[in-house]
Amino acid sequence: MHVVAGEPLGPAQSGPGPLADGPLDPSVVAGVPPLYRAAGSFVLVALFGVAVLSWSQRFVEGSVEASMARPHVSVVYGLVAYGLVGFLGMLFLVQLSFVGLTGSSLAYVVAGLVGVGVLVLAGLGYAVVGSALVELVAERQPWNGLVLGAVLSGLAVLVLPPLAGLLAWVVLAAVGVGGPVREWMHAERTVATESGS
Repeated sequence: MHVVAGEPLGPAQSGPGPLADGPLDPSVVAGVPPLYRAAGSFVLVALFGVAVLSWSQRFVEGSVEASMARPHVSVVYGLVAYGLVGFLGMLFLVQLSFVGLTGSSLAYVVAGLVGVGVLVLAGLGYAVVGSALVELVAERQPWNGLVLGAVLSGLAVLVLPPLAGLLAWVVLAAVGVGGPVREWMHAERTVATESGS
């Protein structure tokens, strides 16, 4: 291959990747006014939380018990869940590139799927955290908890700078996600241990 100084590289060697300068660039989100970020967070968490509660309100109620039993540990397991979603998205992109399926449209599809995964976790996490807070003053009501959780998600990105708001948003949702993830991980290990005996 012949490369001449000053000429752009071909598409296979074009730099950091298809998402670097596209609409999914993190600086685009940082440029959005805080009130719009907060409103977007509220709406997305509420929508995905409604989906999770509609799927299984009993699961959400069990998740409240599991997460609030050990909230400090739940944060770690919740962050593992978020990391796993991101890792699976990257793994999927790498596998597709090995078989020659690359391109910005495919990267957008995978990024969209990862985004849906993150929002499902956020909907669950904020419904759990909100339900736990509602239970402090009244009987547990997951639907009211979801509304409170969606408000908390909006406040996290409204009052803090973009990066700190994102970190607070993820950590707060991770508290609610971590309990069921911890139970799932340890239940799998217990079943494997018992079957090996």
